[in-house]
Amino acid sequence: PVGLVKRLLLLLALVVPAVPGHAEPSTADARTVLLLTRALGYDRMLRKRAGDRVVVGVLEDPTHAAQSDKAREIREYLSSRDGLTVRGLPVECLSVAVDGDKPLESEIDRLEVDVLLLVDPPGTWDMSAIFDVTRATGTLTMSTDPDAVRHGAALGAAPDGSRIRLFVN
Repeated sequence: PVGLVKRLLLLLALVVPAVPGHAEPSTADARTVLLLTRALGYDRMLRKRAGDRVVVGVLEDPTHAAQSDKAREIREYLSSRDGLTVRGLPVECLSVAVDGDKPLESEIDRLEVDVLLLVDPPGTWDMSAIFDVTRATGTLTMSTDPDAVRHGAALGAAPDGSRIRLFVN
């Protein structure tokens, strides 16, 4: 039986192609982000804010490898969800890579971001500065980091054992 299992695993590895550079988020991360996206449906002002589509910008810190990798995984996962809608509006997911050359406010305006997603682990940015910008631009914030909600994000969600806890600010 062990030899059979090894042969089946080898066959499976040969038949199922790997997608280079594409990593799936963990099940907990995927469920957390989908819950946050669904929670956006409770925002009565979403249609007015978003227009004909909801643009979710995933904040990426290019100077923080772990955060940037996680943000990319989440963005790719949301982008791969064909037909994802909130209140009947299609969801478009984009990268918001912020550094000294690209200030957050100009990126939010340029990309027409309606919702800014902060991914745990947090990058090296200043949370209060982020929330100052999002308040000034009218951009809703959500996060997979409960600390971000304590600092001012409107929505947050994080795994709590076998459940996902939703935080509303």
